[in-house]
Amino acid sequence: MDAMTVNEIFRNPEFLKLATIGGHKVFHLEGDALTHTKLVVHEAFEHFGGDPFMMKVATLHDVGKIYTSIKHGENDWEYPDHAQCGAFRGVLSKFIPEADPDFKDIQWYIRNHIKPLYWRGKDLDAEFAKVMRDAPSPRCTVKNLAGLALCDIRGSVSVEPQIELVEFLENIERHSEK
Repeated sequence: MDAMTVNEIFRNPEFLKLATIGGHKVFHLEGDALTHTKLVVHEAFEHFGGDPFMMKVATLHDVGKIYTSIKHGENDWEYPDHAQCGAFRGVLSKFIPEADPDFKDIQWYIRNHIKPLYWRGKDLDAEFAKVMRDAPSPRCTVKNLAGLALCDIRGSVSVEPQIELVEFLENIERHSEK
C-alpha cells in the first residue's frame, strides 16, 4: 500500500473538525487548530525541505485535539492529553491506515511532540534516553523531534515571547545526533 499524502489527510472530513477548535488564551491565538496545523505544515516544509514523512507528521501532530479539547470560553481552550490521544491507534487510524509504512513512526512523533517544550532545566541526556526508548525506527530522532517542536512554535501566535524556547530547541537540534 502506498503511503498517505498530506493532501489526502487534509481532505478527510474528520480531520477538518480541527477548524471547530479554538485557541488557547495565551499560546494558540492563530484562530483555530486547523489554521495552526496549516501554519505548522508550512513551517515543516521550510524546515525539513519538503520531506514527505515529516510533512505528514506535522499535519497529524494535533489530531488528538479533535477528541480532547475543552472550551472554557471565547478563545480559551485547553487540550489535555491531546498528544497521547492522537497517537492512540484507534484515533490515528481515522487519518492514516495502520498498513501505512509510516504509521508507527508517526505515532511516536505525535505522542512525543510536546515533550521538547518541557525539557528546559532538566537532565537532557536522561530526557533524550526516555523519549528514544520506544522509538520504532532510526528516523525517529531527537533532532527531528526538536525540529517538529520548532515548527509547532513558529506555527503559533502567542502573547508570550517564545525566543528563549526557540533558541533552546535550535540548540538541541544542532547538537543532537539522534
